[in-house]
Amino acid sequence: MYKLGEVKIPSDEDFDFIREMCQQEEGWTLENSKKDVKIYTKVNDKCPFKVLRAIADYKCPAKCLYDVVQDQEYCNYWDERKEKSADICQISCNSDIIYYSIKFPKPFRNRDFVIQRCWKDYGENRDKVIFNHSVNHAKCPAKSDRVRGISYLTATLIRPTSPKTCTFYFVSQSDPGGLPAWIVNLTTKLYGPKFVDKMHQACLKYDKWKKKHNPDFMPWVYPEQSKVPYIDWNDIKQFDTEQTKESMRDETKIEENQLDT
Repeated sequence: MYKLGEVKIPSDEDFDFIREMCQQEEGWTLENSKKDVKIYTKVNDKCPFKVLRAIADYKCPAKCLYDVVQDQEYCNYWDERKEKSADICQISCNSDIIYYSIKFPKPFRNRDFVIQRCWKDYGENRDKVIFNHSVNHAKCPAKSDRVRGISYLTATLIRPTSPKTCTFYFVSQSDPGGLPAWIVNLTTKLYGPKFVDKMHQACLKYDKWKKKHNPDFMPWVYPEQSKVPYIDWNDIKQFDTEQTKESMRDETKIEENQLDT
């Protein structure tokens, strides 16, 4: 499996690892449970932030959820957390490097990430897998007005349960940098379930939206549609975790009553 900062073409073994990891039941603590959504956490030694796991039953086809996760144009429409994203380069027909930034309420600075994404659709009414991790690309250095976060590993497994329903598995360990404990806990217990539900609602509206917005453009399905340049391996730099953390602004002292609402 990938090391932090490593860039390579994904293998079948990588995708098999993600499928197994998303379904592992051992060691998780249940933090939040609703009718169709469960949120779990787990501690490991990679960073102070817990591993987050969400499992949700969706009333939409697996292919629809897969397209919603992949369609960056649609993400601009339904996910108000997203500030912007940009394609940097292709690595293969099912992997690329992208930049994206996430809005945070003031006085926090927005967070941004540079990640290698990998994806695989096993076929109609079969599993779909997407995962990413942070890398260091020369054309996207850290910005002074944002905090560069670290995605140790973020993974999605979409498993069909019928032609019109699926189960969404999401596992992530990220270090968004310099945040107080209260906002991390709030994300786990409140924002996590809300985001999972919001994505479900986005799935239910996707087909109607897509018919009016580049309906035939799906480069995650048809890689020949992509106009993004292929990777220049000279642009891939060593990922220094400690240096990235040192550049993070310390916002741990911000209290909840200081937020702009």
